[in-house]
Amino acid sequence: MNWFKIVILAELLVIVTLSAWLCRPKETTDFENLENYHQVLQHEIDSLIQINQNLDKEVTRLNTTADSLYKAAQITKNNIQILKNNRNERINAIDNFGHDELVGFFSELQLRTEDTDH
Repeated sequence: MNWFKIVILAELLVIVTLSAWLCRPKETTDFENLENYHQVLQHEIDSLIQINQNLDKEVTRLNTTADSLYKAAQITKNNIQILKNNRNERINAIDNFGHDELVGFFSELQLRTEDTDH
């Protein structure tokens, strides 16, 4: 009976060993595929670097355009403020006119508008 147990134990050991050997993960030593994969990745990296450089140039161009538009807007804003100040100065000057000066101002204004209509 002892021999029978030893034989069964030996058979079980052989079955477990064979199962473990058959189920083991396969080792990949396919260096050619790794090299190809590396080349593909390097090509992608180079493409992305080129795209990134082009985008950086575009960002720089857009920043320059934005700066010039901002400066133009500031100049326009300053011009509007100057025109408003001039208008307010003229209105204040008219406010200080006496009765006779107002009649003269508006009659002269009416003459100017009639001349432009003809």
